[in-house]
Amino acid sequence: MNAFREALTPLAQRLPRIAREHEILRFAADLPTVGNGANAAVIARQQILQWAQKRSGGSFPAMAFAGESFEHLAAGRNSAALRLQTNDLDIWAIRQDDPDKQVPGRIWTTEAVVWKSKDDIAHVAGRLLVGTSEAQIDIAPAVPGFAMQLVEHCGICSAGHPVRSTPWYINSQGDQDDFLDLLTDQRRRLPIVVITTIDENETRTLVDPAVLARALTGLAFVVAILPATSWEITQRFDKRRSVFGGAARVYMPGFDEDSDAYAHPLLLATSLNTVEKGALGERRIREMVSQFSLRAVRLGEHVIPFSRLRSLALEAKQEVLTAEGAADEDQLAASNERIASLEVELHEAREIERLAIEESAMAEERARLAEAQSANAAARVQQLLQQLKERGIDPDDGAQLPEQWGSFVDWCDEQLVGRVVLTGAARRGCKKAIFGNVQLVARCMLWLATECRSRFMEGGGSLRDEALESGIRNAPCGSDAFDSIWMSGKIKIDWHIKTGGNSRAPENCLRIYYGWDDATQQIIVADMPAHRTTAAS
Repeated sequence: MNAFREALTPLAQRLPRIAREHEILRFAADLPTVGNGANAAVIARQQILQWAQKRSGGSFPAMAFAGESFEHLAAGRNSAALRLQTNDLDIWAIRQDDPDKQVPGRIWTTEAVVWKSKDDIAHVAGRLLVGTSEAQIDIAPAVPGFAMQLVEHCGICSAGHPVRSTPWYINSQGDQDDFLDLLTDQRRRLPIVVITTIDENETRTLVDPAVLARALTGLAFVVAILPATSWEITQRFDKRRSVFGGAARVYMPGFDEDSDAYAHPLLLATSLNTVEKGALGERRIREMVSQFSLRAVRLGEHVIPFSRLRSLALEAKQEVLTAEGAADEDQLAASNERIASLEVELHEAREIERLAIEESAMAEERARLAEAQSANAAARVQQLLQQLKERGIDPDDGAQLPEQWGSFVDWCDEQLVGRVVLTGAARRGCKKAIFGNVQLVARCMLWLATECRSRFMEGGGSLRDEALESGIRNAPCGSDAFDSIWMSGKIKIDWHIKTGGNSRAPENCLRIYYGWDDATQQIIVADMPAHRTTAAS
């Protein structure tokens, strides 16, 4: 197979590259509901048309601004719009192509959709795509310019939060309170890019918030904060989830005091402290946010591809011609037009599938790399623990046990690193836990990290019905054992720590379900602290 590939390589190099369409970003927002939603939809449509007309190199027909379907061909700067109306929906969409001014053969495509439901609630959404034969696309993502016009002339919102095209500078206590409310609002759909000043004496930022705010209009909220607000974030959410000293952080939707700090990317000041580093950091943020938009704004739900809408419009036209008994040649022309549209839709669907497969492959590669790094880190921890043991040092001597569930997972990550790992299910269980004695649970976790782990590694007697404390014992799961996803495979969860008695009330009943991973020499906690629903229960 390798010889066959090598033989074909010279031929492949002579063949022209196939131009492919790559989706760069998506956005979706709500139009204001104050007054008349139909008016908001009309204003949004007019703003998008004005923006598209400037880029077309010509003038659109009058029917375009009346909200009717039209096509405008202008030497590669082609524009097409359609209107689709039903009893429940009024949909208007436009697609425009625009050749890149610097890179030959690169074509930018912008799609925008404005629709209004029968209850007069209006929405707007869009996509940015680029068609190119380049092997690698070197761009800094930015939303189409009409997004900024919509902010200025319509006042679009996301989950009730006004979308801005300028940074939000936090300069007062009221602003700080509103910002922290937005940060933890579980309805929030957009990331928050937080840019900090260097310190109290130097209020300069290492990344320009204004540039980011314009580029990410409708994709993220861009916020610039002073040290006082950084300190408030630290006090409320812990240092690991904070941002300060010239650093920047992207807080994804769903953030709260129990969030995994690594799920909200941090760019340290040292990675931004030169002009070149600052530019790279800004670009990384833009790429991060645009990639998030492709996952969060779902095709067919939040935004509908223009090709799909055109197929639906042509289907409706064909049905009308059939019902009216139109001439055969008219019906044939409509059928051919619809077939051509469906072929385009099929091609775009295949491109979307190809991109999804590529993204999946990249995600799998990132996962494999992360697993390898995790395994290497675990092995290094084992070496350090052994060295401490040889020197008679106990890493758990004087350990401060957590008193609240809010700090429990972080404590486990820091105190038990390399010895006990909590899976996602266990972390979620801790987040909603109501078992009363948190320090008791922490002592059980220390037992897992020390005595239990030592037994698995070195032997020393059975763990069956081992008493940890009064009323707390370790026991096999028996018929309730289960498999849990771990690393790139599964692990058998066949042990649990449990309280005595028959009570299943979560405030009194403790269960810690775990298994042993011989490859990394770690205890894997798959679920806790409540009783797990099983066939027996």
